[in-house]
Amino acid sequence: MNTLEDIEKRLREKGYKITNQRKFILEVFLEFQDSLLSAQKIYEKVQKVYPGLNFSTVYRNLELLEEVDIIHKIHTGEDHSTYKLRELKKHHHHFICKDCGKTEVIEFCPLKQMEEQLKLKQLIPLEHHFEIFGYCEKCSVNEKSQ
Repeated sequence: MNTLEDIEKRLREKGYKITNQRKFILEVFLEFQDSLLSAQKIYEKVQKVYPGLNFSTVYRNLELLEEVDIIHKIHTGEDHSTYKLRELKKHHHHFICKDCGKTEVIEFCPLKQMEEQLKLKQLIPLEHHFEIFGYCEKCSVNEKSQ
């Protein structure tokens, strides 16, 4: 589990300051570790404690936090990107509930099944993203009852 101190340490090690805006943004991510967050949602949450904050400041910080591997952008097929705090543990993927946005870590990586085929074709993957979308247990019950 991530802590604010761990994240701040990682930022300092990479040469970045811990500004108030950045700290408040990180606190939102820590509060909602099991959910995907849009830039707008983060902006709204931070505005409550830092009313003078500009949306562009949130967006610039999101880009920086993504660049230094503290958060990652997850494309959900919506018209906006969502973000999630990276866990400090090993490589993993996510199951994302289409209704409530809850995310679950999936330790299985499908790329391992494809490595031999990639080698045969002399393809070298540098990165990949794999998310599964569906309904969590709570939301699937709600779907069935409608």
